[in-house]
Amino acid sequence: MSKELKALCSMLRSGDAELACAAAKVLGELRPDDPEVLSAFGKGLDTENQTVRQYFIDALTKLGSIEVAGYLLPLTTSPEPVRRRAIQGIASLGHQAIRVLQREYKKQSAAVKTAILEVYAAIGGKSGYEALIECLNDTDAEVHRQITSVLKAAIDRMADEERRTLTDRVLSFLGSAGAKEDPARAVSGVRLLGFLRDARAKAPLLDRLDGKVPAAIRQQALIALGQLDLNRIADNRVLQKLLGMLDEEDYANVVAHAVTALSRIDIPSRLAPSLTRLLDSRYLGVRLFAMRTLGRLGVGRVGPKLLALLTDPDPRVVEEAGAALRAHKVFARDLVRELVKTKDLSRAWTLAGILKAHRDAVPAPTLKSFLNTGLKLFDQGDDRHRLYFEIVKNAKPELLQKTLLQRGRAFKKRKKFDLAERTLALLNVEELSTLDVKFDLGIVRLKLQKRDAAAAHASTSAAFSEAHSPLTLLSYVLRSERFPIATRLKAEAGILDPSDFLYLGFHFAERTPVERAFAGEVLRYLVKRWPNSKEARIAKHKMKTEGVGG
Repeated sequence: MSKELKALCSMLRSGDAELACAAAKVLGELRPDDPEVLSAFGKGLDTENQTVRQYFIDALTKLGSIEVAGYLLPLTTSPEPVRRRAIQGIASLGHQAIRVLQREYKKQSAAVKTAILEVYAAIGGKSGYEALIECLNDTDAEVHRQITSVLKAAIDRMADEERRTLTDRVLSFLGSAGAKEDPARAVSGVRLLGFLRDARAKAPLLDRLDGKVPAAIRQQALIALGQLDLNRIADNRVLQKLLGMLDEEDYANVVAHAVTALSRIDIPSRLAPSLTRLLDSRYLGVRLFAMRTLGRLGVGRVGPKLLALLTDPDPRVVEEAGAALRAHKVFARDLVRELVKTKDLSRAWTLAGILKAHRDAVPAPTLKSFLNTGLKLFDQGDDRHRLYFEIVKNAKPELLQKTLLQRGRAFKKRKKFDLAERTLALLNVEELSTLDVKFDLGIVRLKLQKRDAAAAHASTSAAFSEAHSPLTLLSYVLRSERFPIATRLKAEAGILDPSDFLYLGFHFAERTPVERAFAGEVLRYLVKRWPNSKEARIAKHKMKTEGVGG
């Protein structure tokens, strides 16, 4: 050893932290191939100064000697970040470190074994993953847990070729005597097949679903099978095996996992008879799965059964039955029949809500019948009309809109303003309201307002503050340039009298420029149409004082 290296090695053991770190950094850059340098680092690693330790680890890693592994391995039980630096340092030695670690593995504590497993995963590649699989022969259950944990994290980052290589190794391990003799080893191997999601695992996993297989292995095989791309690889054997497990005694460990796996498959319609029988299963989870799948498939013959389940005491069953009935238009006919038949208003509303999903499947004659029933009930003051109007609105809103608007206008023309208001108000909702609706409703409410002295004489601000007041409705219509509101008002002269025109002109004259212009037009029309009326004299005065209509 040169005197310069001796001096640097002496600095490593000087007790001066700054000097030791500086010497370590220099030696790391020099990378001397000298066993005495390794020995000096090794002796210095027993320091309690964690910063110095990290500098020593970094320098040792740069030396690249396989002997470095022996020095760093004990540090894997140190606190972080020293532990992580030591693992990374060993892993940086690459595949040559695996042979050293395999010789050391059995002698080490559980903590060091865990670190060795992390090193194998960090090295990766065929040799790293094979070393991990080899460790599954350890009888310690915690080691198995660690292996599957580190491999799961590694699998998520693997290239396809690496996954295939690891799958081959796991399948080989599962065929070994150790895995056949020890269920714990087999469970770990099966769990890894689930993480790998390789289609080649399908057959080995199905073999382990046999009733004679130990329960722990069977349960894990079910879970792993559910992690595969079942919708792509499921065949008749998979389907029959899983469906056959839905009536076993162990729900938590067998049936529930079978349901999960089946839920990931687009079940073919040819299995509808088997699914229908499952509606009577003793297990809630199985019944819910059957309802969901039959609904998606549109198996019409189960419609009556699903309708009956809408009254089940379990809300989960009710919710799933409703979802199934919504899932396919084939159930529309059964829903309509039940709607016509039922006397229970609450049930009728439930059915109407479900039928909303099949608006295009409700026959036109049926809609017309519902509309007529709703109109009859409305005329009788029976609140059940809302149900039938809701059905028509959901299926064909334009039919309800046209019918009610025509009736509302007919009532208005006959000056039956109460009935007109009740009818038109049904349309003043987001889905049905139009400018025509708001205009006609505004006219009707203007006429009804005369009966309310307080409203008729309210200030302008108060008159516009109520969301459903006639002024608010007509102001909304006025904001649309495409609606000829002034022309339409004049056409209502047979309904409106001078006091109505004066009321509108009076209040709109105190608003925005657009509304003031409208007020001027209304007041001018009033003066021209009823020139000798007292309202005309007031209108002239208002136009003069407000500067409108000139």
